[in-house]
Amino acid sequence: MTENVKDYRPLLLGAYENHDPVAPLLLVASGRFLRGGRRASAVVSALEKWLTRTSAGSRPYEDWLI
Repeated sequence: MTENVKDYRPLLLGAYENHDPVAPLLLVASGRFLRGGRRASAVVSALEKWLTRTSAGSRPYEDWLI
């Protein structure tokens, strides 16, 4: 999981193009979660929803935490 879309997304796309093994990438928009004391609980809640939304075997290799 990363907010660093500009660096990690090209790495994932390059791995696809080269037929290299890839690890799932969970992207987060930088402004999605406010900085500060309640950030951790908001991120955990969003992750929990993402994890229960679909089974592990059917998750895409690139997804966004919303």
